[in-house]
Amino acid sequence: MRNLVFSTAPACPRCTETATRIAAHSPAPGAWSMALCPTCFYSWRSTEPDYAVKREAMAKDFQVD
Repeated sequence: MRNLVFSTAPACPRCTETATRIAAHSPAPGAWSMALCPTCFYSWRSTEPDYAVKREAMAKDFQVD
Protein backbone atom coordinates (compact mmCIF):
# COMPACT_ATOMS: atom_id res chain seq x y z
CA MET A 1 0.00 0.00 0.00
CA ARG A 2 1.28 3.46 -0.89
CA ASN A 3 1.93 6.01 1.83
CA LEU A 4 -0.28 9.08 1.87
CA VAL A 5 1.41 12.40 1.28
CA PHE A 6 0.49 14.71 4.12
CA SER A 7 1.23 18.37 3.59
CA THR A 8 -0.62 21.61 4.19
CA ALA A 9 -3.91 22.11 2.34
CA PRO A 10 -6.49 24.90 2.29
CA ALA A 11 -9.08 25.13 5.08
CA CYS A 12 -11.97 22.69 4.80
CA PRO A 13 -14.83 24.26 2.85
CA ARG A 14 -17.36 22.17 4.78
CA CYS A 15 -16.39 22.80 8.43
CA THR A 16 -13.61 25.47 8.16
CA GLU A 17 -11.02 23.25 9.90
CA THR A 18 -7.55 24.58 9.15
CA ALA A 19 -5.62 21.37 9.91
CA THR A 20 -6.44 19.74 6.57
CA ARG A 21 -3.88 17.71 4.64
CA ILE A 22 -3.03 16.90 1.06
CA ALA A 23 -3.67 13.15 0.92
CA ALA A 24 -2.80 12.42 -2.71
CA HIS A 25 -1.48 13.90 -5.93
CA SER A 26 -2.35 13.08 -9.52
CA PRO A 27 -0.13 10.58 -11.30
CA ALA A 28 0.22 13.31 -13.96
CA PRO A 29 2.30 16.00 -12.25
CA GLY A 30 0.31 19.11 -11.40
CA ALA A 31 -3.05 17.82 -12.70
CA TRP A 32 -4.76 17.73 -9.29
CA SER A 33 -4.28 17.12 -5.60
CA MET A 34 -6.70 15.63 -3.08
CA ALA A 35 -7.25 17.25 0.32
CA LEU A 36 -8.69 15.59 3.41
CA CYS A 37 -10.28 17.08 6.53
CA PRO A 38 -9.60 15.10 9.72
CA THR A 39 -12.55 16.72 11.53
CA CYS A 40 -15.55 16.13 9.24
CA PHE A 41 -13.81 13.63 6.90
CA TYR A 42 -14.67 15.68 3.81
CA SER A 43 -12.27 15.19 0.93
CA TRP A 44 -11.97 17.13 -2.31
CA ARG A 45 -9.78 17.45 -5.37
CA SER A 46 -8.31 20.75 -6.42
CA THR A 47 -10.23 20.46 -9.70
CA GLU A 48 -13.71 20.26 -8.12
CA PRO A 49 -16.31 22.93 -9.01
CA ASP A 50 -16.79 25.92 -6.69
CA TYR A 51 -19.79 24.38 -4.91
CA ALA A 52 -17.49 21.63 -3.61
CA VAL A 53 -14.39 23.67 -2.71
CA LYS A 54 -15.60 27.14 -1.72
CA ARG A 55 -17.68 27.52 1.42
CA GLU A 56 -19.54 30.55 0.09
CA ALA A 57 -20.69 28.52 -2.93
CA MET A 58 -21.51 25.35 -0.96
CA ALA A 59 -25.13 24.57 -0.07
CA LYS A 60 -25.90 25.67 3.51
CA ASP A 61 -27.41 22.24 4.28
CA PHE A 62 -24.07 20.59 3.50
CA GLN A 63 -21.97 22.91 5.67
CA VAL A 64 -21.00 21.89 9.20
CA ASP A 65 -20.80 24.49 11.96
